[in-house]
Amino acid sequence: MMRIVKLVSILLVLIPVMTFGQETAPKLKIGYANPQAILAHLPESKTIQKELEAYMKQLDTQYRSKMEDYQLKLKDFQQKQEMLTDVVKSDKEAELINLQNSIAKFEQEAQFAFENKKLKLLEPVYEKIGNAIQAVAEENGYTMILNAETSNGFQTILYATAANNLDELILAKLGIEPESIQKE
Repeated sequence: MMRIVKLVSILLVLIPVMTFGQETAPKLKIGYANPQAILAHLPESKTIQKELEAYMKQLDTQYRSKMEDYQLKLKDFQQKQEMLTDVVKSDKEAELINLQNSIAKFEQEAQFAFENKKLKLLEPVYEKIGNAIQAVAEENGYTMILNAETSNGFQTILYATAANNLDELILAKLGIEPESIQKE
């Protein structure tokens, strides 16, 4: 009888101690989203794409103009080089080299300008998506939301159930109807 009382006493002390850590440990709730897929469904995405295409066309027109100018001067030089004096020939060669360098510099600057324009246009949209992700996380008790893909195209998440995909909740938070997501 005494053994039973001791055993019960020990259990009464140990049970709360054993469950103490379990009750106070925060529950981990993890979801994932694909911001690029969300971006593709936003109306701003189409507007940004059109603006970037127009900007690229403008840069391409300038590039083609520089290349045509270079090609004309090169053709002219090749046709007349036999008749040119060494001084004029050297001057024309230097001019062609300067044009080549100018074209190469323009290519680099155009690429940099395009990337800056793209970042400038996308920054407010990414902020909007980020705010929606945060709101969905807070409203639904998520402790973490992972990005489904990285910028190099490799998936960050190797396995997850579809129930943890928050794209539809985030799009709904952004005012996009779930029916429009599934039709595309």
